[in-house]
Amino acid sequence: MIDILHDPTAGSLPTATAGSPASGWNGKLIYSFGGGVQANYHMGRGLGAMTGTDSKFYIEDLGGGFLDYFVTRGYAVAAGSLNVMGTNNDDVKSAETVAKIKEHFIEEFGPPMFTIGHGASGGSMQQHMIGNNYPGLLDGIMPARSYPDTMSFLQPLYDCELLEHVFNTSGNAWSTEQKGAVAGKYWGYCVGNGTRYPNARPSNCDASVKDEVANDPKLKAKGVRCTYQDNLVSSAHRRARHRWEDYAAAHGRRSRRVAARLRERPRQLCRRRVGNDPDRRHPLLCGRRAAAAV
Repeated sequence: MIDILHDPTAGSLPTATAGSPASGWNGKLIYSFGGGVQANYHMGRGLGAMTGTDSKFYIEDLGGGFLDYFVTRGYAVAAGSLNVMGTNNDDVKSAETVAKIKEHFIEEFGPPMFTIGHGASGGSMQQHMIGNNYPGLLDGIMPARSYPDTMSFLQPLYDCELLEHVFNTSGNAWSTEQKGAVAGKYWGYCVGNGTRYPNARPSNCDASVKDEVANDPKLKAKGVRCTYQDNLVSSAHRRARHRWEDYAAAHGRRSRRVAARLRERPRQLCRRRVGNDPDRRHPLLCGRRAAAAV
């Protein structure tokens, strides 16, 4: 999608080779990135803050009405559905989408003087990663509610998934206070955001994927995983097993400090501490290094 200030009754749009007195474009481009963090396995309908509804079609009426500020001052604004992290959290696909939309923009209107990225949360992740990995696509960025990359946001939630497995398979009852003491964060964060951003769960599939699996006996027998790792299969090895094991030292020390309030000793907690791979098999990971920490 491309928004540009233009009066169609006053003349034609600017082209790659000629301007137009009917156009208010100042020659500069803002690229909008949408938020969220999901592996949904489809192109999506949303354009982040620029998504229209049945009753709202004008940019000033949308959730990203602030982007109207740019348009009214002459900036062009561009966006794509695969530049919404809540639709697809693959930064490589996002970068490729930017490249293709900019190519289309340049062919239609000519090269912009510069391109500035704009967006919050998942939108900030894309700006940082594209700026670092694909120099030249963005000349500058305006991130908000900023994360440097996807895993900076997902890592704590993956920790929550591991601890939730520990608590659910433990023979003891854990209070919310005890869970928070071990996690090092308010346990409600794990409960709420784990449900909102279930990237570690193989069953985190879009409804269209689940429908196809349900109606295909062979596919149903084979099984389908819809994790963050699997969403990156085009840029990561298909059989790679990703594990995040950050509890070896820091969480072992924290567990020892709060052991008096826990119903299990830290070493027992470590032995039940498991890993997170795409198959959600939770293999045991506590070795000598982890045991030594507690």
